[in-house]
This record gives sequence, structure tokens and C-alpha cells, in this order.
Amino acid sequence: MATDVAARGLDIPNVEVVINYSFPLTIEDYVHRIGRTGRAGKSGISHTMFVGARDKPRAGELINVLSEANQKVPEELLAFGTTVKKKESKVYGAHFREVDFTQKATKVTFDSDSE
Repeated sequence: MATDVAARGLDIPNVEVVINYSFPLTIEDYVHRIGRTGRAGKSGISHTMFVGARDKPRAGELINVLSEANQKVPEELLAFGTTVKKKESKVYGAHFREVDFTQKATKVTFDSDSE
């Protein structure tokens, strides 16, 4: 059992089971939490408590993650809908960016330390 601190950056070998008593605030944190079981080619099991009223805004994201991992998506989860909302914070701004994938990258070079 651990906090979000153990979700990233720590190599904890031989974790076979992860139980999330609360769904993380972001889907990225969810992926990092459950990833504790899949280190060095090993596998494991992850159980996550998903409380409808509190966690519903992340249902669509969770459905996408499960689908991409070829996992069975429970019918009860599908009942919450598949909408994925773009996130924006009053303090930090948008957590998404519209990207034009047809635009080519521009190489930037600096001639000196003053630039």
C-alpha cells in the first residue's frame, strides 16, 4: 500500500497486486499506479475502486485505457458514458493542446550564450 509518491520513479520489484482504494485524479496517475505490477516483463493484477458520483468525469478516459490494453470494459463502467472532457484549471490553464500534425517542425539554433 502506498501513496501517489510510489506511483512514479521508484523501482519496487516483485509487486504482484495493486489495490487503488480511490481512483487517481488523473488517468496518467492511474496508469503509473497500475504499472507497478508490470515491471521487467512481469505481470500482476490491479483492482481499482471506482465510485460513480466522484469518479464519473474520468470514466471515458478509463474506458479508453482499458480498451487500448485489450482489457474487458465492464458494462457498469460503460453506463457512465465514454465522454472525455478537456481539462482546464483556473490556476494552471489548459491540460490539452490542439496540435496541427500536418505542420513541420522548425529547427532552432543558437550561435552564442547571449541568445
